[in-house]
Amino acid sequence: MTVSRQRFDFTLADLVLDRMGSITGGIGDLLADLESTVEPGLAGWTDEARERYLQAKRDWVKAAERMPDCVDRAREAFGELARGYDEPGA
Repeated sequence: MTVSRQRFDFTLADLVLDRMGSITGGIGDLLADLESTVEPGLAGWTDEARERYLQAKRDWVKAAERMPDCVDRAREAFGELARGYDEPGA
């Protein structure tokens, strides 16, 4: 039985990962803008609204801090796939 192997171009994956990295940086900038715009007015918010905002902020900051590592791990995984794909008999 003959198995045909198609070639896969990982260039698109690299472009997507680069774009994800740019978006990650943009999210950090967006969160900083949100903070500088919203937080000066927090004193006028109810205690409950202020606490909900601050909890949401903690959550999104934690998620944003994880994003660069996720992009790096995805890049490593695609690199491993590309290396494995190019190996004979793979």
